[in-house]
Amino acid sequence: MNRAVVLGALLASVFGGVGCGSDDGPAATTSSSRTPTTVVADSTSASTTSSVAVTSTTVATGPLDAATGELPPTPIFGTFGDTMQSGGAVFDESEFGLARGSITAQWYRVGDRWAVHYDGLDPEHASGTCLGTGAGDFAAHTPYGALACNVHPGNVLIPGSLHLCRGVDVIFTSLMPITATSLTATIERGFDDNSIVGIVSEVTVAAETDTAAAPEIDVTNCQVIS
Repeated sequence: MNRAVVLGALLASVFGGVGCGSDDGPAATTSSSRTPTTVVADSTSASTTSSVAVTSTTVATGPLDAATGELPPTPIFGTFGDTMQSGGAVFDESEFGLARGSITAQWYRVGDRWAVHYDGLDPEHASGTCLGTGAGDFAAHTPYGALACNVHPGNVLIPGSLHLCRGVDVIFTSLMPITATSLTATIERGFDDNSIVGIVSEVTVAAETDTAAAPEIDVTNCQVIS
């Protein structure tokens, strides 16, 4: 027999058992993680034979539903540290029932308008108060309870401006556009003689970047107070 043929046969028998079949090693795996932000992070993982890249995508999110979600921090806020009085009334903190500095006006965007969250004001202490918002000489009010804003007959908003969200968050959607930069919020109590006492928070929006940084919320699904 030809020696080349014999050598070929031997080589075939030796290497024939080492096939070129499929790799039985671990398959390539991919992973992705969802963070609280709107971006799904890139993820790349590899086995011993290959690697697969997952393309990042942006998940569109709308305004926070204030009826179900906890309100996020906002860069625009100010405490109710000042007092107001008119018509001969004298502010008395013990009679008013709310301590100065215990409540904060936190400002959010609702569509193209400003809305204020009275952080620290619970429904029990809000009852019977007249809540106000304003910019410059403009002011508008909404009552937390029947007749609470009788001292402001000319500038009480129609129902739908004051909401209670999650049973704890008192939110007043104002008429002020988000272009307004001088924001005032009040908590008032009026009397039969049309005198008024209350506490006031005033905030100045320093720049458009601050306005853009204010979170947008949706109060549609919240309870309407007035």
